[in-house]
Amino acid sequence: MVVSQLHNRGYMMDWCDFYIESIKHGWPPDRTFERLRQVVGEEYGPRFREGWEVKMRELMKLCEKHGIGP
Repeated sequence: MVVSQLHNRGYMMDWCDFYIESIKHGWPPDRTFERLRQVVGEEYGPRFREGWEVKMRELMKLCEKHGIGP
């Protein structure tokens, strides 16, 4: 998996940009979030995922408010 390779090299994905671009291209927001949530938990652990979820949910609300998405 690409995320594992990045993580092992000390890099981190830009999850916000990935999420925004994915929903702009028609991916369902809830499904996209759940898949990202799974990957983040697997790669960075549950503690990191908890903080990540808070920030991503804020981003999801902003995207919805500004009409970003399908």
